[in-house]
Order: sequence, then C-alpha cells, then structure tokens
Amino acid sequence: MKFEQRYPDGGEHSFGHTKIVRDKLGACDHCQSFTRWKDTTLNKQVCSEECGTELWRQSASDDPEVVRQSNYALYGNQIKEELELAANWMDNNVATKDIIIVVRDQLDYVKNCLKSIKEHTTDYQLFVWDNASDKPTHDYLEKLALDGEIELLMWSDKNLGFIKPNNELVDWGNGDYIILLNSDTIVFEGWDSAMIAFLQTHEDVGIVGQLGGMLDETGLGIDSGFGYDIDYIMGWCLCLSRDTYEEHGLFNKQLTFAYCEDADLSLRIKEAGLKVYALHAPLVHHYGSKTIKKVSEEGEVDVKKTFDLNHKYMQMRWKEYLGRNRVKLKHGRPKITI
Repeated sequence: MKFEQRYPDGGEHSFGHTKIVRDKLGACDHCQSFTRWKDTTLNKQVCSEECGTELWRQSASDDPEVVRQSNYALYGNQIKEELELAANWMDNNVATKDIIIVVRDQLDYVKNCLKSIKEHTTDYQLFVWDNASDKPTHDYLEKLALDGEIELLMWSDKNLGFIKPNNELVDWGNGDYIILLNSDTIVFEGWDSAMIAFLQTHEDVGIVGQLGGMLDETGLGIDSGFGYDIDYIMGWCLCLSRDTYEEHGLFNKQLTFAYCEDADLSLRIKEAGLKVYALHAPLVHHYGSKTIKKVSEEGEVDVKKTFDLNHKYMQMRWKEYLGRNRVKLKHGRPKITI
C-alpha cells in the first residue's frame, strides 16, 4: 500500500529499521512514482513499503555503513550491552575457533573476506571448500593454503552447493567453537568474540549469529530481526560450540544443495530446549547472495527446484511448530510465541 494512502495525515512513522517522514513532492528512488515520503536513514524518496524494502536491500548489500548506522540508531542500548559483554569476556578468556567458508568464484569478495578475517581475528583455523571455482579463484586459495593461511583447502570438480561442503569441513576441525561464514562478507573488530562471549555467558543459547529470520505459516522466510524473537539464525554467519555440534550435528543431509538448512538447524536446536540469538551489533557485513545469484544465472543448478524440495521438507518436518507459532498479521510479520 502506498504511504500516501496508509498515512494520509502525514507525520513520522516507523518502517523496518528506519523511519519515514512527509517531505516535498519527488520521485520514488526505486519505482519513480511521485511521492511526498522520505526514508530518513537512506535520505531517499520512497512511495511504499515494497519500494522501501527494495531500497534497503540494495543499500544494505552495497554499503556496510548503512546497516551499521541504522543498527546503532535503533538498538544502541542492546549493542552497548553486547559489546561490553564481549570486551569483558576477552579480558579473561581465550577460545579457539574453526572458521568454515565455502567458495564459488567471486574472487574480489573472497579476498576482502579473508583479508578482514586476518585483520580482526585471533586463535582461529580457516577451513575452505572450493566449489569448482574458476582458475584465478582456485589459484588464489591454493597459494594461501601453501602459505599456511588456510588450514585445510578442499575442492570439488562440480558445484556441490552449501550443505554438503560445510558438513564435510566441520569434522576436520577441533576448535572450541565453529563459525560458518559466507565468502561475500567482511568482518569487523570483535565479530567472533561477541558471538562466543554470548554463548559462554548464556548456557540456554545454542546458536548465535549476525541476523535472524522469521518464517510464515508455510515455512517461508518473510522477515529478519535481532535478539531472541526470531525463528532461526541466517547461515551467512552463525556460531555454535563444538559441544553443541557434537550433540545436534550441523546441516540435515536430507536437504539438497542449499536453502532452508539454517532454519532447520535452528529449529532442531530449539526443539532440544535451547534458544537462538541474533546480535544487534553490526560486526559482519553480508553483501547479499552474490554466489547463488551467479549460480542461478549460469543455469548449472536448478536453484528453484532445490529450494522447492527443501521447502517441502520444512513444511512436513516443522508443520506443528509453524502452525503453533504463526499468527497472520495484516502486514505480514508473524507473531512468535516460543
């Protein structure tokens, strides 16, 4: 619905992680429709919730500072608590971690990701799976492995997706904690300590990550969020202890290639009586599905088919959970009663 219709009297209104205000007449920065509404964080004209969502998706993917500024403005108190917890933990504790990354081309993103890890992380081992990448990407990874910067480099002659490589790599490590990280991310100071500190000081939490997701009554992801009021931790950055992994495993082998594996893992952890938590502190930036977009464009894998198969599994396996905890609301966001 257009904001002109929803808010005919003007004013200031919350929209996701930002606010919108009545402004001078201009063109929506997404669809070019005339509108008097502006997103105060992006400083862009916006005509509707749909266009606002697209503008945020584009900006959040391209510019880490957009997300960081928004999170600090909206969740300043929670971020302060999370960072203080991490700082106090770092003063008295050391934990080893295995960082697991699956790579498929996208060399520039891979370089930036690994560079940021090296700059902002200590006491870690890096495990990388090369998913039949192009020669420049493979050669780069092979050199890092020869130089000792990658503890273990494995590769396949075809793209095996996200699920199988992560399941294969996790058993090679022996760190106290396991961190799964997408190759199209960059990390900031304290990124790993914030997650581990939260796990160590909250024994009722099984997984921590950088962004949470919410499911509708059919098992589709329809929104994102932070804190406890989420269904699952998004797989582009999540952390769990090796003890939790040993007890509950990683990704379900009944799922194929990619999609839904993070939601299924989180729900299995919840089913065991533990919680999941997404940090408010913006310490990892995700540039947004760069690899899967390219895979889909290349046509090597039927991405829609794999999603449909995995989604069907989610509907069957988690039917009771989805039916019990979803309440349809006018604007789509479900109420979660866990």
